[in-house]
Amino acid sequence: MSPVRMQFQGARAQLRRAFRSPFSPQSSKPTIVHFSHHKCGTVWMQSILSKVASRYGMRSQIYRRHSQFNPTAEIVVNDSSVHIDGLSNFRGSHMIRDPRDVAVSAYHYHLWTKEAWARVPRERFGGKSFHDHLNSLNPADGLAAQIKQLRSQLLGTPKKGSHLRSGRPGQWREELTAQHIELFKMDGSRLLIKLGYESDNNWS
Repeated sequence: MSPVRMQFQGARAQLRRAFRSPFSPQSSKPTIVHFSHHKCGTVWMQSILSKVASRYGMRSQIYRRHSQFNPTAEIVVNDSSVHIDGLSNFRGSHMIRDPRDVAVSAYHYHLWTKEAWARVPRERFGGKSFHDHLNSLNPADGLAAQIKQLRSQLLGTPKKGSHLRSGRPGQWREELTAQHIELFKMDGSRLLIKLGYESDNNWS
């Protein structure tokens, strides 16, 4: 075999490996499901998995609360709601994030979000929406209000209009005051310990 032909076959083999789908072709292959929560990298994973699906010709779905799973979807991103009814054969990932960083990220996001739920007037906020309530407070009190809301759900300067402010871990150390830390310790330390972010209640 000539050197040119050997080089051609080698290049063809490299291309074949590069473009070969890593997903098994059998009909009974499991659905790939990514479970996430608000402010826990959901938008990043949606972007990544949508590109994976497009690259390999797979059907994808962004599943949101109260919607139905598409039985033909091969990749599903489960947005903010861990719900697996109707899934009998799947492999999944579940992304979690330090709740203290979730509180910081959520506070900055909710200052400008146009999400409908955040714009609904609430009696507990004196007739204001959660968005308006946060914007009526100074940053320290606003972050405290966000922590209180997060506690009830679990037991930097944002770029205007961007859902992705920052995914950097440990942001809470720069923004949480002693008051905020004590609010978290009322109930949140149990979750921090369970998730492995802390070993006891003596963190600060």
